[in-house]
Amino acid sequence: MATPYFIDHDAKEGQLSGTLTFTNGSDQVTGSGTQFTTELQVGDYIISDDPTYGKEWYKVVEIIDDVTLRIDHAFYQETHSSTASYNKQSNVTDGGTSASYDSGTGVGPFCHIQQFFDVAQAGDVGYVRRGKTYTVTKVMSPVNDGSASSFIILMADDGTGWPDETGLDKPVISMDGKTIGDYIGQIDLCGDDYWKIDGFVFDDVDLQGIAYYNGCIYGVGNAVIENCEYGANVSYAYYKFIRVFNGKVEIINCTGSNGIGVLLHYDKYAKVELKNCHINSLTSQYTWNPVEWNVKNCSFSSTTPEIRGKAKILSSGMLDNSAAPDRVSDILIEDGDSHASIYYTGRVEKDMTNYTGSATSSVKVAPSSNCNLYEGLTAFEWKITNISAAEHTVKVYVKGSGWTTFPTADELYIEVEYLDEATGTHTATAKSSEVLDANDTWKAFTVTFTPAQDGDIYVRGYLKKYEDGAVVWFNGEVEIT
Repeated sequence: MATPYFIDHDAKEGQLSGTLTFTNGSDQVTGSGTQFTTELQVGDYIISDDPTYGKEWYKVVEIIDDVTLRIDHAFYQETHSSTASYNKQSNVTDGGTSASYDSGTGVGPFCHIQQFFDVAQAGDVGYVRRGKTYTVTKVMSPVNDGSASSFIILMADDGTGWPDETGLDKPVISMDGKTIGDYIGQIDLCGDDYWKIDGFVFDDVDLQGIAYYNGCIYGVGNAVIENCEYGANVSYAYYKFIRVFNGKVEIINCTGSNGIGVLLHYDKYAKVELKNCHINSLTSQYTWNPVEWNVKNCSFSSTTPEIRGKAKILSSGMLDNSAAPDRVSDILIEDGDSHASIYYTGRVEKDMTNYTGSATSSVKVAPSSNCNLYEGLTAFEWKITNISAAEHTVKVYVKGSGWTTFPTADELYIEVEYLDEATGTHTATAKSSEVLDANDTWKAFTVTFTPAQDGDIYVRGYLKKYEDGAVVWFNGEVEIT
């Protein structure tokens, strides 16, 4: 049975006796006048009451005596002495109420997201109180998986759980300026599938030098990340907002001032769907590490984002050639009447201003410096049905611009594939022999062929030469006689 849980950073059961000294860089806390052995148990959470340094809850992992205990990771804030508060939810409560802690029932909200991660099962929902900052300088990681039909959800409350939560700011998961280090300040879903993370701001992190263990949300597999963003105080170079591991991942309504970065882990494969996001980069760690990106109704922080993998981009604006950095990047873009495909060897796009005859558009081909005789660009493939077994001639008009040395007949041509035997499906190809001899002038390229049986043919156009600034158009009309 699904269980609702409630998380409030300010959920304090009470104050500990005495004064505690928290030491920067140390996981040992000492006390004066304290009674740790009677007031605390392993698994309880404590927080300094100091208004400046009491930012983060720390889990008690060992109680040595009344004046000495250990916490789950080194104290990150400045060394200081103060009174401290505690929350014993891990032992005596279940996070099962949105009210303040009730000493009579022993029930109250969790104070730390990790408490929910420790107990959540398929179908459970953790409601995180809005308008709060949850400082974490250590990874938060779930224990259990959800299921394909019953995700586990960690969400900023929309009013379903906590009362009067609508309209308040999203809860902030702050990394408190934490810099280089392994597994820091993250939600780590590595090995935990079928989770949904919904409605958080990730802020106060500087991961400029991190390349491997990066990502505010790390190890994402078969998951949904929705309504999340990074805040104004995030700095990154190699750092990415989300690091994907496997399966189907949906990223919805996620943003940041510079656009979110999504990275596929180095030895994984995934299908990632992004909807209504602002994007900086979509990439995988290595070129041999494929990923499929399906992007719809998104915006990009530039017209030349880094994209690695197979990307289908709908209604998200047109991108420039440099968006395809290597051989594994094929980017198919459709935005209204505009269509473009970006490959390692160049760009192919629909052009509604250059055409001739009865065509209404053409195919514009802009090669990259990787385009050559052995690794060229396929501009189009058009299927023509029910062609009779007789001699035919196909004609497509071609125009070039910006060429100082025109492509040869092996570098720019049209090709026809047809059935060349009386029975069966065996095919042959024939190609054009014409060459361009002037810029900005349409010229007919023709192929004459004779099918051995009635059937379909395929007409294709190729460019296999690069020259800086030079382009080619294939008219959007096939004439066949």
